This record gives sequence, structure tokens and C-alpha cells, in this order.
Amino acid sequence: MRLDNYVAEAKQITRSQAQNLLKKECVNVDWKTIKKNWFSLLWNEKIIIKDLPAKLHSAQATKMTINVIFEDDDLLVLNKRQWIQVYPGDEGDMTGTLLSGLRYYFAKNPEKVESDNDLKVEKIWFIHRLDKDTSWCLMIAKNAESLAFYQKQFEERNVDKFYLAAVFWQITQKWKIEAPIWRSKTDRKKFAVVQDWRDAMTLFEPIEYLEKENITLLKVQILTWRTHQIRVHLKSIWHSIIWDWTYWNEKINEKMRKKFWINYQMLHCLEMRIDWKNWERQKFFAKPNKSFKIFEEDFVVS
Repeated sequence: MRLDNYVAEAKQITRSQAQNLLKKECVNVDWKTIKKNWFSLLWNEKIIIKDLPAKLHSAQATKMTINVIFEDDDLLVLNKRQWIQVYPGDEGDMTGTLLSGLRYYFAKNPEKVESDNDLKVEKIWFIHRLDKDTSWCLMIAKNAESLAFYQKQFEERNVDKFYLAAVFWQITQKWKIEAPIWRSKTDRKKFAVVQDWRDAMTLFEPIEYLEKENITLLKVQILTWRTHQIRVHLKSIWHSIIWDWTYWNEKINEKMRKKFWINYQMLHCLEMRIDWKNWERQKFFAKPNKSFKIFEEDFVVS
């Protein structure tokens, strides 16, 4: 697999944006800086991708609801809604993205944010990435020191992430799925369980079952971080996530939409746990969207 393609998928950015990261020496493979877009990955290399700062003055301020979970001088944690694009795309659309919403949020005078001097924070770093159609806690660093501290924990897998997933049909017991994941051989836009590739491990636990609707609510924890990991593992055991248009049947999803008014992929990162600056364990909790109201569970994960 080409390195620029890997970076684009891992960071959920366009290929040209990935090539820019390579050009600016932001990608290491087995501790060596690689700048070549066409560099070919083999298997199980250690890949580290450093982020460039997002410059708020490059975005056009857009008034947007920013659901803040936590904020201090170094860190901003959001409950990111589904279907919101983080960065402007290559086509140059500078409005309607999370970055343009943050430009408005960080303005000293939101109604007149026109210059760099109007911003309380000029640069931010997205500490981690997520699928566009998944809602969850999104951590944003306000300075390079904060980025290095928290991103190191992501690189060393010192972050616990708990999800909610609503799936078709009943699951009655805990599951531990260990199945390698890589790009699908039949559809390059999808991922699949592919033997002898990158290991992936996911824990599932049923917490509520709606018998009439034949839907199970799961608590999910990922122990490895592969692209689309939860969605691919659940599909592999024939319990796909409701409203997952990529990995499940369009007609069944449409039926669920008409019956329950579910318009969102029912996968949500409920809680993240990470070491704080004083090395105490910190929890960030993100309330799920309204689609999960069909369940009675109060969504406390511990």
C-alpha cells in the first residue's frame, strides 16, 4: 500500500493533504522520516504521523453549535456531532466545517471576526481523528506542548475508549473478536477481515435488548485502533450497526429510518479515559445523540 494512501485513511484527510504532511516531514516509518508519496508499506511497520497546526485564520468563521465537554488553557474537548467535516476539502469550501466553527468560537468578538487579532487562539491541533459519520469526544490541543503530551498517549495506546453501538438482532453474551483488518479486495473504499494482516481486537458486551424491534445495544471497547474496526468486526459476525450505509443493507436501514426516525449511524464514542497532566486518570463523557433514545439505558460506562 502506498504511504500517502495510508496517511489519508489513517487521518481521514484527502490524499493531497496527506502528501503535504509527507512533504513537510511529518511521517515516520520505523523511526525514519519518509517524504516519498509512493513509498510502499509492507506489514506491521511502526508508523507515526505528526499533525501540522490548523490555522484558524485560514477558515471563514461560521456560527455553529460547539458542544464543549471540557476546556482549559491547553485543551479543548468536544462532543462532535456526526456528518461534520473537520477540515475544508481540496475543492476549497471554507464554510460549514468544524474548523470554521472553531474560528467563530475562538473569536474575541464573534460578530466581527475578520483578522488574526480577533482570535483568542490562532492555532489548534486535532490530537486524534475519527470517522466523519461517528460522533464522540474530540480532543483539541491549543499549543504544541499539549499536543505532544496527549498525542504520545494515543501513540502508546494509553487511552481507553468506550463506545455505544446498536446492532441488528440479539446478542446474549460478551464477545471478544480477534480478527485482522485491512482494505477490502473487492471494494477499495471498504475494509474487511483479511487473514495474515494487521491484528485487531474488539470487546463487545450487550447491555439492552429490544425484543419487538430485534435490536441489541452494545458497550464496545477497542484494544487496537484500525480503520472502521468496530464496524468491520460487527459485520463479520452478522450484527452490523444500524444505519451503517457502508457495511449494511440499504433497504433494512431505510426501514429503520421510517420506523424509528433514525437518521444517524448508531455508533457513538461515549467515554474516553486518558492520563491528565498530573498523571491522574481523567474521564471525558459525551452524551449520545437522540437516536439512542429508543433505549432505556442511562449510558453510564464504568
